[in-house]
Amino acid sequence: MTLASQLPDGAHASAGPSSFITRLTTALRPLLLAAPPRCRDDLQAAVAAVVSMHVDALADGGFRLDDCVSRLRSVGADWAVARHPVDHLLDMLNTLTEKTADIAVSALPDDRPDLRDAVEADVFETSKVSIAAVLAGYQESRQWKPRKVLSPHDSRALATALLWGLRVDPAHECALADGYAVIAVGRQDDDEPSPLPDRVHPSLSIVPAGRLDYLVTPAADRGAARARADELHGQLIRPAWMAVVWRSRSDVPSGRREVHDTVTIAVASNRPPDVYGLDDILVEYAVLQEESVVDNLIDSIAPLMDQFPLVRALEALLAANGNRSKAALSLDIHRSTLDYHLSRVEDLTGWRPTCPRDLENLAIALTTYAVVNSRETQTPPAVVLA
Repeated sequence: MTLASQLPDGAHASAGPSSFITRLTTALRPLLLAAPPRCRDDLQAAVAAVVSMHVDALADGGFRLDDCVSRLRSVGADWAVARHPVDHLLDMLNTLTEKTADIAVSALPDDRPDLRDAVEADVFETSKVSIAAVLAGYQESRQWKPRKVLSPHDSRALATALLWGLRVDPAHECALADGYAVIAVGRQDDDEPSPLPDRVHPSLSIVPAGRLDYLVTPAADRGAARARADELHGQLIRPAWMAVVWRSRSDVPSGRREVHDTVTIAVASNRPPDVYGLDDILVEYAVLQEESVVDNLIDSIAPLMDQFPLVRALEALLAANGNRSKAALSLDIHRSTLDYHLSRVEDLTGWRPTCPRDLENLAIALTTYAVVNSRETQTPPAVVLA
């Protein structure tokens, strides 16, 4: 039974779709504005889907609730993939049910209580089925685990699947491009805000991951990938380190690892904020490909890493290109104090910081240590994992 079929002649205009939508969205607006900003867009999309269903129920014709179930399950899946609290969604859907019933009943004459009761019951039954479909989609998506099939309910989930090599359902292959630009934007500290602007190109999917933000966008070739990275670099709200590679669809995970290492090397080696490629950090990157060399460097530098004054002194010396007077001045300490710290560095590592060759080894060891420790945190973000 639809509302339209029960309205007396002349009542359809007052309950028309545009009037219904206007009144309903006005009633829901305070609740939408009170929702956390990060879930507001998805909440609005959920409301639009359910409101559309009720508009169809208002209209004349053969409305079938079963035809809407698939879309409503997708709403729930989107919510789960984005890791939003389900309470906000349920509160909105329950309020939407009450407001829909109020508006639908208000279009009916006061002297037809039987009709008003029937329409109210119809609205609540429709809403019960719709909420059940939304929750079913939510529960299915919450059961996803790493390396399981992932459907691209939103661009961030699909980008995460590509970056970490999660298998995408073959039914959704049409959503994928043949090649991608894989971009990493880095910062020095975990608590430092992202340098990305509030709005980026619509084709760019952003996946936050610790000190890095990964971005994935379809690109035809290396030139197109670099052009998109240069465009993004010009839009950053503060200076930052970036890396970009082009990869075919199946090789996007290797691209993620490369841009991760490239950005981490650029930051750890005190290079200025810019867009970097593998050619810019070849020596450090080559070292990272040799496991035995990496192990030796880590073993040599590890005793130093919990000695903050010594690490700070070494980093200042590297930033000053080996000039001890300039390094001491930058730290606002006496030259003799710096020399003492550097002698302790030699005691712990076996490398003498005042020797250019040893200083170069210390620089590579510091960079290697930073990259390896950062790699250990590079698990898929919770946006995908249940």
